[in-house]
Amino acid sequence: MPDAPHALDTALRILVVDDEPRIRTALQHCLERDGHALTSVASAEAARKAMHEGAYHVVFLDLRLGAESGL
Repeated sequence: MPDAPHALDTALRILVVDDEPRIRTALQHCLERDGHALTSVASAEAARKAMHEGAYHVVFLDLRLGAESGL
């Protein structure tokens, strides 16, 4: 039986929204290593702007973004 591939056959466009720089950096290293295109932002306002500029397959969203809610 062949080994399962480590990464998907197609790269995903992923948006990471988190006000913690360490979390953004850790996700960026892992996801880009697997070949995905990553956009990383620290605020809800920046996330809204990024989503107006392009479409994403997946969004990792922190529920507590400083004074704003991720919801």
